[in-house]
Parts: sequence; structure tokens; C-alpha cells
Amino acid sequence: AAMPRAEQAGGGHPAIAQRVREINEKLECRHNAVLNPTVSDYAGVHASVGLDNSFDAKSLKKVMKLDVTSVDWHDAQFTWRGVDPPIANALRRVMIAEVETVAFEIVSINQNTGVLHDEVLAHRLGLIPIRFDPANLQWRKPGAGPENGNHLMYRLHKKCTAKDGTMSVYSGDLEWCATEVGREQWTQPPTLVHKDILITKLRPGQEIDLELVAFKGQGKDHAKWSPVSTTFYKLKNEISFNTPFEGQEAEDLKNCCPMNVFDIEDTGRAFVRDHDACTLCRKCIETYDTRLKIEKHKNHFLFFRARHRSHCCAGDHSARF
Repeated sequence: AAMPRAEQAGGGHPAIAQRVREINEKLECRHNAVLNPTVSDYAGVHASVGLDNSFDAKSLKKVMKLDVTSVDWHDAQFTWRGVDPPIANALRRVMIAEVETVAFEIVSINQNTGVLHDEVLAHRLGLIPIRFDPANLQWRKPGAGPENGNHLMYRLHKKCTAKDGTMSVYSGDLEWCATEVGREQWTQPPTLVHKDILITKLRPGQEIDLELVAFKGQGKDHAKWSPVSTTFYKLKNEISFNTPFEGQEAEDLKNCCPMNVFDIEDTGRAFVRDHDACTLCRKCIETYDTRLKIEKHKNHFLFFRARHRSHCCAGDHSARF
């Protein structure tokens, strides 16, 4: 995809070039249509008006900016500006499919007399997220099994007796089988992200006894290695007034918005309290039509990432979000 640089060359037409820049950078949402939703898809499309939209790494470094707004173990939010949607979508796909994590791959079932079939039980175990830095493990060679330095070993053994009634087996019941390498070299041993995930239930006399092997992998091979439950982005909003709203009109505008985007100053004039809270329900546009304008920046993205499988060391929340 082309990367709009919005640079004017000699011999161009300033007024037309400015209008083309606006079309490239923003789309406008109206009550019955969206204007200018597309972006330029090849270099040289605006050469006739003196604009160079070809991809250039040096120009990209000048205009591109990424700001992390919040990050913790489970969620990360950041803004990314100065890039086209294909570039932003490429980052989203990389976060979903190409970030290494650790997940259970082999389940050796020695005993299972519970209600869940072996295949279902193994599938549930494979989706339990593990908190561990994958850099501590080597990649498993194709066709190879557990070898020194390329896996984690866990064990689960639970047996329900008559006095237990119905026994619930949780992810916290999994026990890490520490190796000499792990004890000596890993400053942060592997743990489970959530220890209250229900695996199965046992009745008196039922038993499960199994061993689990976890390897390093990527989401493009299987979803259990994807570090996120969801990753998405939306375009940055910009809301402006063509005419001011004051007095009762300001109150009506504030009340018509279900997302509380608008508020009222002490002077009685309406203002935009939170641009990004707008979900484009278009209620305000349907009511007031051309008196206000809702635009979206086509090169400014708000990313939201909900993580369920950690790939950072404990205590280092911001190392790699």
C-alpha cells in the first residue's frame, strides 16, 4: 500500500493539493453515508497535483509516532499515527499470530475415569494460559519430542473420595515438575495466568492422572499459542462544531448522545468532552445535520489488546506489550 507523505512537489496546485491531503487523511461520517473512506493504493496517483505518496522509510520515520497509553498484565492500549490501514492491520496480525508464547502441546493421560473424554480434557488443558518468558526455552525441532531446554513439564493427579462429594478440578491444581535447568537459570519460574479455571468435575471414585508438556510456539500454528484473546483498532475521531451550541440547544445536544461525548462549559456553551467515546450512532447528526461534523483520521489508530497469555517476565509489565 502507498504511504501518503503529503509532500508538495514543484509545479503543483496548492489548493487542489490541500484538498487531496484532507481527503487522504480524513473520512467524514454523515447520517446516511461515509465520505472518503478509501486510501490511495499505489504510488503516483496524485502526481498531477504535485503530491508524492510513494513509500519511503525515511519519510515514514518522520511522521510515524506510537504512544502507549496503558499497559498491564491483561490489557494494552496505544495510539499509532502516520501509517496506512494495511500497515496497522499488519501489526494487528503479527500480535495475534507471530508473538511467541508457551502452551501445553502434549498430554499423556495415565488415568481418566471422569465424565470428560480424553480428547476434550486434553483440549481444555491446552488452552490454559501459562505465564512464562518464552526466551527461556529453545525452539522444538520438527518432529522432535521433549528435550533438555525446550519444554516445561506439569503433572495433574486428583482422585475424588466419598467424603468429597463432587470435586472441582482447577488449573491451580497443576503442579510444575521443576528441572535442574529451571531451578538454576530461571529467576522467574513458570506460573499459570489464572488458577481458577475449571478443568473438570469428579464424582466419588473417579480419578484423573496425567502429565503435560508445554513448548514454545506461535499463534499461526495453533490458537493456543496466541498471546491475546482479541486485538483490534479503530480510527481516531475528531468532532467539530460548524455553529456553536448554547443554552437549551447545548442541553439538548448533551442529552441526545448516549455515550456522553458532549458536555457544557460554565458559560453555557457545548464542547466535546471525549472524542474517542463516540461510537458513530449518528444520533447527533440526525438531529442537527450540518451543524456539526464527525470525522475520522485514516492514518491515526487506537489499538486495544486484551491479553490472556503472558509472554513477559513477572514484574516487567512493559517489556513487550
